[in-house]
Amino acid sequence: MTVDQMLLQEPNAPTAKRPTPAWPAATCQLDLWLADREKHRDAWLRDERGVPREAPHQFVVHDRLLRALMLTGQEQEFGGQRLVPWPIGKSHAGAFLTWFVRRALRFERLPFCEDDLLAKIGDRDIVRAVLRELTPDRVDAITREVAALYTHTQAQLKAKTLTHVQLRRGISDFDRHHIFTNARISRGQAGQVAMLQRAARALGHRTIQLEMDTLNSWSDDGGYLHHPVQIHRRIPIEDVLCCTELLAERSESESGEWIIINRSLTGIVDIDVDDVDVRNGAVDEDQSADLANRLGLEDFWLSHNPLVLRGGLSPDSHFQGRPVLPLRLGYRLRRAWNVFKGCEL
Repeated sequence: MTVDQMLLQEPNAPTAKRPTPAWPAATCQLDLWLADREKHRDAWLRDERGVPREAPHQFVVHDRLLRALMLTGQEQEFGGQRLVPWPIGKSHAGAFLTWFVRRALRFERLPFCEDDLLAKIGDRDIVRAVLRELTPDRVDAITREVAALYTHTQAQLKAKTLTHVQLRRGISDFDRHHIFTNARISRGQAGQVAMLQRAARALGHRTIQLEMDTLNSWSDDGGYLHHPVQIHRRIPIEDVLCCTELLAERSESESGEWIIINRSLTGIVDIDVDDVDVRNGAVDEDQSADLANRLGLEDFWLSHNPLVLRGGLSPDSHFQGRPVLPLRLGYRLRRAWNVFKGCEL
């Protein structure tokens, strides 16, 4: 009898329910700065024009491009192209924000271990429009502002005597890699994580490894509870770039969002098995047990490689060739004469 057969139930056998771990309560940013907000409101502070001042714990983003990357409801058009900000979509805004954070905090990933966002172009027109904004002086100014935002965040968290924050991250199921085939968890990263947790527990491993982007949205409220898999994690405050409450103009940003920095050189993060919560009903236990039997948990575990290698961009699909330069009549005649004589150019 193999390890898989000993540790897995038969597909049609009754499934024993594992008790749900009691994770610590999430660090609620609204509660953290409630007194600060109320004190500021009661003080009724106004500037010389009578406009309410921002609360001292909130950071004002000044650069127009940085505002467009991070905040909704801002001027988002550059060169006639609309830039979708981080809170709505992590595409181009996420790529540029990631680059500025790395530059400001002086870290980077190893070659071929790049974030997916930085390894593809997407809409070239918006990329060109943003690149036209990035003069050397503008790059330096935005870099300094991102560094100032990080410094502000660290000061505010330390003022609350925090060393860590407790957060959760939802894992969705949209990906091209099919793992589960039942209706409740059909494919993608959520299925992969659920399967890894099952294999790790069966084989006695305490952690699983996942690849994550440099910047990731984590939550302290119910913003990701609709996702089938949740990851709970105690995160050092040094890895917090900012959270919604610390931004002066939050607009439509998620109220409980924290932007967390992953400094891993490869993007690989170790997650405790017990910090993975596969939501009740998200996985059909009989079908997943049957799939585990068919795959073989030992083979599945050994074949799992979280390291995603991303090479250079495809010249055929991403780069434009240089236009052919017109040739002068005299050059064309000399070339024709040399060809006629059999001479090399």
